[in-house]
Formats: sequence, C-alpha cells, structure tokens
Amino acid sequence: MTNDNFMPDVTLNVDGKKLTAPAGTLLIEACKSAGIEVPSFCYYPNLSLQGACRMCVVKVEKMPKLQTACTTVVAEGMVVATDSDEVRQARKAMVELLLGNHPLDCPVCDAGGECELQDMTFSYGAAESKFMEAKNHKEEQQWSPVVYFDRPRCILCYRCVRVCGEAMDVWALGVQNRGVGSVIAPNQDDHLECEECGMCIDICPVGALTSGAYRYKTRPWEMNHIGARRQPRQEWHQ
Repeated sequence: MTNDNFMPDVTLNVDGKKLTAPAGTLLIEACKSAGIEVPSFCYYPNLSLQGACRMCVVKVEKMPKLQTACTTVVAEGMVVATDSDEVRQARKAMVELLLGNHPLDCPVCDAGGECELQDMTFSYGAAESKFMEAKNHKEEQQWSPVVYFDRPRCILCYRCVRVCGEAMDVWALGVQNRGVGSVIAPNQDDHLECEECGMCIDICPVGALTSGAYRYKTRPWEMNHIGARRQPRQEWHQ
C-alpha cells in the first residue's frame, strides 16, 4: 500500500551547499532548515503566502529574474544564490523603498531594539536614500484600548490581517484601496470590534501596531524574559 501523503526528497544546491528537502517545501524553509538566512517581512509560517515585501529575493539558475524564496518551491537540481551582489543590492533597494515614508523615530518607537526593519537596515546598509521628498506624515490612530496604529511605520506586510483572519478567525482587520494607496484598516470604520487578543501587535515586524498597555513604558533590553505557559511572554520589572 502506498502513502498518498508521502513527499519524496529533492536535492538542490544553495550557495554551494548541497541540501535535501521534501518535495513541496518552500525554498525559504529549506534554507532555514540548513542554517541559511533568507530575510523576509511578509512571510510567516502557517499563514498564506503574500510575496509582498520582496526581501526574500534569491537568484535561481536559469531563471531570468530574481525569485521570492517565500513563494518558490524547491525542485530537483535547483541551483540558488542567496547572498550574491545582485541579491544584496536588490534587498538594499527594497529597504530604501520601505524607509521612503517610514519615520526615523527609532529612539522613541516601542519596537526599537526588536524591529525587523531596523535589523535589515543595519544588515544591508541602506544608510543613504535617493528620496528627497518630505515624508508623508499621518496622525497616530487609537483603534481600541489595546491597539494603536501608526500608519507611516506600516510596511504593508499584511501579517496582522492574515493572523487576525486565518489564525484567529476574527477578521477584524482588512486592506483598503489598492497599490500605493493600500492601507490597513479596522473592521468598524475608525475602531476595532474584536476580542482584543493582541496577536496583530505581537506579529507586527515594525512599530506600526503597538500596545496600549506597553507603550512608552520600557524598552526591550530593560525587560527580563521569563518562561510561561501562557502570554505574556515578557515581564517588566521596575
């Protein structure tokens, strides 16, 4: 009797290293399992694929353009470069785009010190910008007693929308408009009507969604990390 769920292994080459992964595995996961870091903002395990941030681009041999590792499935004999000059330049350009309207308020942002965009900026050296225009400023919004939204910080990774809908089955967040005009929006015009679980805050890779209970009270390095069966995963000691 054969197992219909059995996925044969495929062999591929990533950065000169021979890897083996089950057929159907996403390239970003195959790299992670081998200790090869491929950065991303929009990708998150067990959530639907978005391919929005373009940070995970890699060079796949015989493909004319860079491919997103979060949507590319491994194939037998695939040859991949994750850290070439072309790839690093593309990622640096994406960071520059994300910083185009992103406020440079790291010293006061609650995500400072644990911000994925901050980490990527250090990693890819996007210290200079080709954008000379003034940043597009929007006032901060309070969507609920728990959730605050700072629109200019949002990088439109859609993690919050997907975790709220797909993981929590609440669907309290959505996307308004299209293209460059896209914006994350709550389900009740200017406020959230939900269970206040805080998953959208926890999954946000930047400081766009922040907690009303945590804001401006401490910094990540001032907290002691403790083990717990349930959240909170961190405890602040004054």
